[in-house]
Amino acid sequence: FSIYEDHSGRLGVGTGGCGLNLYDARAKTFSSFKNDPNDPSSLSNNSVLSIYEDHSGWLWVGTRGGLNLYDPKAKTFRVFREKNGLPNDVIYGILEDARGRLWLSTNKGISRFTPPLDSPLEGENSGVFRNYDVTDGLQSNEFNQGAYFKGKNEWMYFGGINGFNAFHPDSIKDDPYIPPLVLTGLEIFNKQVDVGKE
Repeated sequence: FSIYEDHSGRLGVGTGGCGLNLYDARAKTFSSFKNDPNDPSSLSNNSVLSIYEDHSGWLWVGTRGGLNLYDPKAKTFRVFREKNGLPNDVIYGILEDARGRLWLSTNKGISRFTPPLDSPLEGENSGVFRNYDVTDGLQSNEFNQGAYFKGKNEWMYFGGINGFNAFHPDSIKDDPYIPPLVLTGLEIFNKQVDVGKE
């Protein structure tokens, strides 16, 4: 399903049901990782849809069962799921912006993930997820496997079932203004009524 070469030349191969494979040509080693239901530090799902190495050298793996962060020393994974803030556990695409935030396409929109400032492998801090859906202007909440790309000048492209979204990460800003709620009328069965009258 996915192939990725990291900065050291190590090749990551994500499969449709046999997990993640890492081939290191320099060391002439081949490692295979699969989900073990009895081991929470194993790969979360054997269907690997995306692989990405961030600016710090961390290897992120998107599966049908969450976002995984690979620990090369222990050869284990830290898993991020819906309970950590993801909108959905299916991670189709992973891209990184200039600020070190990961942008993830899922089956329920796009998520911007800010990893913890300390080591992303340790501690209770699981980072911050900010999720976007059709109400934010996405073509659909459902995206497609393999349909993601970072182009010139940091522009990101994510393809879904109704087209694709293109945006610059710095142009996505949350509006802190919460408009006041004002009731201008009341209707019962589509007929205007005066409040307080029977």
